Amino acid sequence: MKNKTKILTTITLFVLKLSFAQSNFSKGYTSGYSSGYCQDKPNCISPFSPIPPIPTIDESPDSYKDGYNRGFKDGLGNNTKTDRERYKTSKPKFYNYERSSNNTNELLLMLIQKKKQAEEKVQQNFQEAYSEIQDYEDNDSEEIKKIKSTYLNKIENLANNSASILTKTNGDYKYLISLLQKIYDEFYDEVNKK
Repeated sequence: MKNKTKILTTITLFVLKLSFAQSNFSKGYTSGYSSGYCQDKPNCISPFSPIPPIPTIDESPDSYKDGYNRGFKDGLGNNTKTDRERYKTSKPKFYNYERSSNNTNELLLMLIQKKKQAEEKVQQNFQEAYSEIQDYEDNDSEEIKKIKSTYLNKIENLANNSASILTKTNGDYKYLISLLQKIYDEFYDEVNKK
């Protein structure tokens, strides 16, 4: 008698496990049906979803997204409309886990454009500082000519090393500009001493 009870219990548990096991498609269908049924209905309580259908050839039994989309359509179709419409929410949106390559490409293009703008601004700052020091009136003073030459060389060295500086600072253009500003300020401090 004990063995019969054990066998019967084991079979019952196995049957219960099979009946409660759901595929990803079934889980998606249940969730999608509830969402579709309550679309455009404020304070909606969705009914229990019907038994999920068998996936079609275009649908995968392992795809939550396919089940969700099918359930959403079925729930939306069973959503009985009332004659009295108060307000509507947004249009139905189907479930999609996939990342859009267009959005990724747009983001990359935007980042490249921002980097290019930063590089152009840095280049413009370098050119302005270099031109201003080069055009500084030296009044044929050998000391001022020597100071100009020294600081023009410092700007050229900074420009030549800018790639390695940006690499070390993780692309911190502000730091590079601050180094340029420091050279520029030092030049005017030296010239004003003369």
